[in-house]
Amino acid sequence: MPVQYDDDADVDGFLSHRGSNFDRGAALGTKWHKDGKIDIWFFTRFAPKPRWKHGFQQVKAVTNKDTKQIEKQVWGDYDFVCHEPERVLKNRERNSDGSRVEPFQFCGFCRLIEHVRMMVIRGEISWVAPVFRFFGSDPQKAVTLHAGGLFNAFGARSLDDIKRLGIPENKAISDSLKQAGNDPANWWRSEMAAAHIHDGWKENCLSRLEYVMLVVQNSNPDGVKIAVEPDLLGQKIQRMIAATRESLNDDVRGNPFKSPYCVRWTCDKNAKDIKDKYNAIRLDPSSFPLSPAIEKLIRSQVAPDVKHVMTPSDHQTLRARMEAAATPEFRKMIDWDAIFKVRDPEAPHPVGAFPQAKAAAPIPSPASDEVPCDGPDGGPPCGYMLKPSDAKCPKCGTEYEIQEDPKPAPVAATPKQAAAPATPQADYGYGSGGDDDSDLPF
Repeated sequence: MPVQYDDDADVDGFLSHRGSNFDRGAALGTKWHKDGKIDIWFFTRFAPKPRWKHGFQQVKAVTNKDTKQIEKQVWGDYDFVCHEPERVLKNRERNSDGSRVEPFQFCGFCRLIEHVRMMVIRGEISWVAPVFRFFGSDPQKAVTLHAGGLFNAFGARSLDDIKRLGIPENKAISDSLKQAGNDPANWWRSEMAAAHIHDGWKENCLSRLEYVMLVVQNSNPDGVKIAVEPDLLGQKIQRMIAATRESLNDDVRGNPFKSPYCVRWTCDKNAKDIKDKYNAIRLDPSSFPLSPAIEKLIRSQVAPDVKHVMTPSDHQTLRARMEAAATPEFRKMIDWDAIFKVRDPEAPHPVGAFPQAKAAAPIPSPASDEVPCDGPDGGPPCGYMLKPSDAKCPKCGTEYEIQEDPKPAPVAATPKQAAAPATPQADYGYGSGGDDDSDLPF
């Protein structure tokens, strides 16, 4: 629904910001990432706004392009807008035991990730233990998230990174590597290989910064669009505006919200350095003039409402999805009531320790093939757990087309890959003890 923007865009607030789906017709989308570039004009009454979100997997009903049949597929596009204040997310200080100096109190997703991280540090669960599994119609395409993946432990590049994260050394693997004449410092790489973890950085569920913007596409000015772009592009836009202001020696002429100019966003998926993946370039006004049609759009007081992409997501739906996807072992280890006992963001920020022990019996686990109801089109998520045979949600009344799908086969053990001589198999260590003398994690 369009809303009216009466205030001028606060570009200085955007330039100083740092970070250390919705109506399709109103969304710019990400197709331009594949195309490699897009030329846009900023809506002059709305400077980019930050939002923090978690990424998570979901099972969706999709029509197979080849068979034309509806099948269930696992997609990694479930966005959960974080509830934690930005001040808390930026504070990464930790105590000597690895816990946060300022605990998460408002976001259930943040609280779960932090709880799992502390379980790993204390040796209560292995960092390579499977914690979530998502099944589509094809069992071979099932997706697994591991304990360490939730807090981006698989993005580590060195043993020092592993130590800073507080992950206990697997002495059995390091000793076997030493006996085989290999470097025992590579125990963590061997443990990941034994657990068949590849591209583990994709499992990262930590809250990440994005910027919400209102733009008009230069080549197709069919309205003001909502763009939600990563922090990396936001940083390049900040630098471009600052450099333009300096080169023109004029804060007004260099400000695309005061003196509009066309901007090219680029995306290089093959960039060797992730920092070079995105760029923002001011285009020459003589070659890219402001047309009357575009000027009318970007100076209008009416544009898409961004409230639905900025508002923190629903905890009930997230919890239902997590419990449905959790492995049986992990589901029993988590006190879901304690994790999702979140505080009101409007209340004074409390001081206290993060709950570390289960206080109640585990919640009865939902069937593994159940999925949460998405709710009616255009409405809020319902979250009621549906069976594959349910044609209608008994809670909200949303109807579904039932398609006979092959029931996912039981998950068989993945064929073991060749590993270094005498390297033990991965031991997930559910409930086992461990060392707790690691360096301070990130």
